[in-house]
Parts: sequence; structure tokens; C-alpha cells
Amino acid sequence: MKRVTFDEAEQAQLDFRHTQTVKRWKQNSSRKSSKIVYLSDYMEADSRDARVLVDTSEDNLRVRHKRVKKTTASGRPSNAKQVHFKKKSPGDGECRTTRGTPSRLKRNILQQRTDRLQLLAEGNKDYMGLLWLVEQLNQTRKQLGSAGKGRHNLRRRLDYLRYRIRKQEAILVESVPHASNDTTHRQEGTLRDPQTVPELAVLYPHGSSTVDQRSGRYPVTLSKEDLEHFHANCSFDRPNAIREYCQNPPVSTATSKTGKTRKGLAVGVYCRNVITDYVDDLTFTTLQKLYHEQGELKRKNKIGFRSKLRYVVGLQETIKHLKAGLVKLVILAADLEVVGRSSPKEPSDRKRFDRLEEAVETVYGLCNGKSNPIPVLCCMSRQRLAYALFAKNSHVSCVGVLQVDSSLLYYRALVLAAKSMSQL
Repeated sequence: MKRVTFDEAEQAQLDFRHTQTVKRWKQNSSRKSSKIVYLSDYMEADSRDARVLVDTSEDNLRVRHKRVKKTTASGRPSNAKQVHFKKKSPGDGECRTTRGTPSRLKRNILQQRTDRLQLLAEGNKDYMGLLWLVEQLNQTRKQLGSAGKGRHNLRRRLDYLRYRIRKQEAILVESVPHASNDTTHRQEGTLRDPQTVPELAVLYPHGSSTVDQRSGRYPVTLSKEDLEHFHANCSFDRPNAIREYCQNPPVSTATSKTGKTRKGLAVGVYCRNVITDYVDDLTFTTLQKLYHEQGELKRKNKIGFRSKLRYVVGLQETIKHLKAGLVKLVILAADLEVVGRSSPKEPSDRKRFDRLEEAVETVYGLCNGKSNPIPVLCCMSRQRLAYALFAKNSHVSCVGVLQVDSSLLYYRALVLAAKSMSQL
């Protein structure tokens, strides 16, 4: 019997493993179709793929990488560098994704802008045109489903059109004089005629020389020297001196920084005092003093500062404090719009006014109905009142002054101006 050494046994085992491995490779390669990929095929399709030459036959199951030099049309090797072109950059002011399409934020902004322009275009029609458009949208809304209603913004468009109709009806009612019961139906028929719509100048005496004597510039803050000069020359015993001082302010504050007079501001018919640049400056300075004083109280005592409020903002809050007898001075914006507003369907505890004019009349009635009338001053605009109280993104219609401690001199000057300018 032949004896097998250790080296021969190990070699036989290695040969057996190699045979099994080759057999396994052949079985795997037989499942795939043997195909030789030629270099010329890649050269015709794309020159960048010509580096790889693949042979998937049974005899050669390896992938060999060969670097092929690029040639020109004449057959010579090309030494030019490969140029990589950048993707097309988005347009000016556009926000695009990696695929070149506008982002979701940009699409929402464009959609909202389109909706607003559509609402403005639809609302810029006469009375009969608005009624006809409302009827057409109602018919379309009945035919569409819930998805279609939201897609076309029908509800928002209808709400805006109804608001425009109520606004024009309020203007028409104000323009037509009160008649007897016999001619009521006759006048209701004339309200439907778009030719009877009056101009805004009839309801709002824009830039009237008797009421609005402002140059149109923005209010400025008065210094302490200006305030002392006002108190030295003005008092309750000399109302004429107060009027002359308010109507003839110093030259440094009479015009704007550029020295040019700007366009006048709108003034409502409810204004009962003359508005000048000095009155606006005095109101602007007083409100800023009250704002800083109330902010200091809030920083010192965040819980109990509400019992020492210096002022309240809004018609509803002012009326509530007027009924409680806590208001010392009322400041109204001079550009309040007298338009109608639908009352809520469900009654609430809080008083709601069908029209803004009713709220203004209520303020005047509460101020004049007491033994000591509360002065009411109309000045500036809603935007400028908000700017004086550091609320730049809102509009303030009314401010009620409750308490004054460190701003007592400014408050007295403002009361002097309010009482003297309303007696003209």
C-alpha cells in the first residue's frame, strides 16, 4: 500500500477545491448569454464609456479596464481638456429646486398674488356688474364639487364681491337724502342704477382748506424746548393765541426734509376740529411718551401693570372705558371709512356695530354726554397712529388716554390744542 505524505494530501485537496470552483464558474456563466462587447460600439455611442472592455464568455470571465486615448477626426490623439458645462441657473428673482421647477414657497406666493389681482379686477366694477358676477359664481358653485370649489377660490371671491356690494350700497345710502315713506320705494329703485354712485369727494372732503391745513409731511417728535415755548405763549385764557401757534408752526417743522409740500391726506366728515402739522407732531410725541411709560411699567410689574394702563387702543376698548369713566382724552384717526358691515348671525355679549359711523357717533355721544365733556381730537391717519405706538404692521383707529404721570405737560398741551381747534 502506497503511503501518502502530508504534502501530497494537501495538494490533492487544493486541486479538488480548484476543480469545484471552476465548475461553479462554468455553471454561473452558462445561465447568462455569452456576449462580447466591442470597443467600436462604445465609440459610436459615447466616448466616455470606451474605457471599459467586457468579455463575458466562458473562457474569459474577467473585466479588464483599458484606458483609450481620445482621438480627433484626423486620428491624432487629442490633448484638449474636457469641459464640464454648468447647469442652467434659475432666472432673476426665481427660487427653483434642483430639477429647475419653482419651489413650493414660490408657487404659493405666485398663486396668492394671482388671486389678489383677480379679486381686485373683479371688484373694480359698477354695482350691476358686481351683482351679475355674484349670480354667475353662485351658479358655478352649485355645479362643482367640494374639490372644485376650493380649487377656484369661489368662496373667497364671493365674500370679497359681497363686501364690495355692501360698500357701494353704504355709499349710495349716504348720498341719497332722507325722504318720506311715499317715495321710499321710488328711491330704492334708483339705488340700483350705477350712475347714481357719488364720488368720494362728496363724502370725504379731501384736502379741505377749512379742516385739513397740513402740508402732508410725516409727524416729527417735538423737543422739550418746543413744549416749554408752547406753554409760555398759550393758556386756556388765550384761545386765539393757541390757534395762531398751532396754525403757524416753526419753520423747521413746517415742511418736510426735502422742503417740498406733499399731497394732502384724506379727512372724514366726522372731524370737528382743524388739523395742522403742529397738532400731528404734538399727538405723535405724546403717544410715544405714553408708550415708553407703559412699557416701563410692564417691565417692572408684569402682573399688576394692567391696573395702571396709560392708554387703550381700538374703538371697542375706548367705548368700554368711556362707559366706566376712565378716559381723559380720545384721539381719533382722520381717515376712518364710513362703510357698512354685516352684523353677526349669532348674538354675542360684546357690542357689535353694523356700521363704523355708529361707533364714531357713540364715542362722541359718550364724550359730550357728561357734565365735564371729554375732549376728542381728530388727527393723523390710522397708519401714522400705529407708527406712533410702534405697531408698524397694523392700523389704529382710536386711542383712549387713561392716565398721565410723567407726560403731564404733553397731555396738557394736547388738551389745549384739542379744545381751541374745535371751536373754530
